[in-house]
Amino acid sequence: MGTDKVMIWAITDLLRGLADPTRPIGLGFTGETPNHRAMAAVAAYGWTRRYGTPSQRQQAESQVDELLRQQELAHCAWGAVDECLSPSHFNFWALSFAALAWLALETRDAPRAAAAATWWRRELLLLALLSVPRGRLRGRIVAPGHRTFFQPGNPPSGGSVTRDVSYALALGLRFNRKPEAWFAAAVDRQHPALDRAAAWCLLHLLRAQRDPLAGAAAAATAALRGDLGALPPLRDTLRIVRTGEGHVGWFASLTATGGQPAQYWAWCDYDGGLQDYGLVPTAEPPTPPGGWDGGWSIVIPGVG
Repeated sequence: MGTDKVMIWAITDLLRGLADPTRPIGLGFTGETPNHRAMAAVAAYGWTRRYGTPSQRQQAESQVDELLRQQELAHCAWGAVDECLSPSHFNFWALSFAALAWLALETRDAPRAAAAATWWRRELLLLALLSVPRGRLRGRIVAPGHRTFFQPGNPPSGGSVTRDVSYALALGLRFNRKPEAWFAAAVDRQHPALDRAAAWCLLHLLRAQRDPLAGAAAAATAALRGDLGALPPLRDTLRIVRTGEGHVGWFASLTATGGQPAQYWAWCDYDGGLQDYGLVPTAEPPTPPGGWDGGWSIVIPGVG
């Protein structure tokens, strides 16, 4: 977790007022994975807004603007690599856009604050369509996606606790609650739980600002009533069938996975509290509980 760790500390230190004024971490960073570039852009943006020269600030703003441009092409992707709905990388993307909202609101940068909120509206809409409405898994996200730590025989390994907690926080749900210490551990210098940094950031952002994500929660709630107006652009076509008993979501194919395992399908039985995932592409995933007929069929077309 080398670059991940550096960028997470850079962002969370900025938000806590602990950043080193002499170290512009992330400024000019162009390498490695999409989530590294996203975190680097936000770290540089925040640092230069507080300590940078005009030229450094301009450079950091161009990095953030490129991040935002990439999101208009494909959600959670950058260039040739896609990380959409990745349970293993949600923490990095969510931290980037929660922190961008925080920093842009703090410095009255309305256009970039609005862009961060747009990203959250799109992300929460996707998560809502793949969320569990009742039963033992209520409030959790059972979704396919890029880059996974899923191990067959251990179904929960296909999900993300940080994603579940963040979704509940953003929507004001009573599920998946964690004690204050769980969030604080994300920035504990002695025993950090850096995979929780996004939830820590979102918690404090929501406490400090009124509707800092500008209608993102409302968009997610509306999606479950059939309003899909905030759909993000996806590189690959995502199909979801939701019935009264469960859901299945799948990508028949995934491009630009970066060579890492992906979850091509995700299946959930609400009343049984069961979830399962598939690591092999297929046009015919498992039948959702309740069958295909009578379910709500959703197709989010890929842009290629």
